[in-house]
Amino acid sequence: MRLVWSALIVCALSATLDAAGDADTMQGFWKRIAGIRDGKPMTGSELDARIAIEGDRYTLTQAGSTSSGTFRLNETAQPKTIDLMPEDGPDQGKPLLGIYEIRAGNRHRVCFAAPGAARPSKFESKPGSGYLFEELERLK
Repeated sequence: MRLVWSALIVCALSATLDAAGDADTMQGFWKRIAGIRDGKPMTGSELDARIAIEGDRYTLTQAGSTSSGTFRLNETAQPKTIDLMPEDGPDQGKPLLGIYEIRAGNRHRVCFAAPGAARPSKFESKPGSGYLFEELERLK
């Protein structure tokens, strides 16, 4: 009987995640677990970042500073796209174009171009590309 209940709970959770849009699945608090900027792996304080997502707003806390803005997703694009609009910091008012992928509901990855550059088409950051690739994990 326990096995049946466990299977039903897993199916219900999967159906809930599938029915919820990606923006709903991304709500909450995330930490950067890996990152590559312009072909170079992130380390130390650059890797230590927290992101809060509430509604269509994000807040990034990194190295003692905080920046925030809004985001918009396009779940029908292939790959799926994300546009950030920073409201403060050095990129204030400059759209950041990216792609994203949700993995198992508790992880997602994104790849962003520098402000004014073309949107990436792959989840990679090669030297000279100017791309930022990150993997994020939900905080418990």
